[in-house]
Amino acid sequence: SKGVGLHAAFWHRSFGHVRSHGCVNLAPLDAKRLFAWTGPHMPAGWIAVLPTRYEPGTIVRIR
Repeated sequence: SKGVGLHAAFWHRSFGHVRSHGCVNLAPLDAKRLFAWTGPHMPAGWIAVLPTRYEPGTIVRIR
């Protein structure tokens, strides 16, 4: 599997209902918490970071 995008959605408040084409929309506060909990961690001043063999990222299982 190539995964699914998880991102903040500030433009609506109907979480728990289908709203996009495969991404999981999160309330901004929930997205901030998830971002702080998962890796790879982004160094200060960077705008993006990709997983590597040494820091592969965090698996988030959605039920």
